[in-house]
Amino acid sequence: MKKRSTILSLVLAAALVFCMSVSVFAEEIVDPATVDTSSVQSYKTLKNNEVSCETFAMDLYRQAKEGKYDLVDTATLKGWLDKKEKMVVIDTMPAGWYVNQHIPTALNSVVGGGPENGPKFLFQGGEKEALDKLIKANCSKKVKKYYNKKTKKWQTKKIKGAKTKTVKVLDKNAKIVVYCGFTKCQRSHQGAMYLVKKGFKNVYRYPGGISGWKDAGYSIVKE
Repeated sequence: MKKRSTILSLVLAAALVFCMSVSVFAEEIVDPATVDTSSVQSYKTLKNNEVSCETFAMDLYRQAKEGKYDLVDTATLKGWLDKKEKMVVIDTMPAGWYVNQHIPTALNSVVGGGPENGPKFLFQGGEKEALDKLIKANCSKKVKKYYNKKTKKWQTKKIKGAKTKTVKVLDKNAKIVVYCGFTKCQRSHQGAMYLVKKGFKNVYRYPGGISGWKDAGYSIVKE
């Protein structure tokens, strides 16, 4: 219940910001009456009224519910970075965008090849494998294992006097934050949802993305 309330609060906050400003990435203005609310309106900025704000908020809420991940707002993410909390921040934008501007400490793993792939920015060939590789390299932890002579198997439960070895395993409790270009971009949704399906339990989507970060006046990194 607490998690659901947190998600809803963040959705409403994002909707308020959306209704106060028009995204620089928007391609088209449409009448809310013509909007199919059963699908995500990724390439359209709705007219500035309460109906469009509600439509936008419900879309974001449904995405978070579908993906089973949590949402994090700009100020909270900034606080985590300032405190140097242990986490992996993933920028899902194309490499050219990432090189030009990304959030400090963020790593790049592209999700979706562009608008031609439809409003959900579905994974393209090789992108899941690239994300898996990035996660394996940055979300692993060292675990000590003990050799059980009876079962002839290695186990994590301590055995006094047993032969030991240290191995790297995926840390499914690692904090992971995924973002893309702006609130209506679906790359971060697909990325976060995929990681949850892979068994990670501490996945956050930062819906404001690099646009929200810059609008808040926070510094970006260029490479």
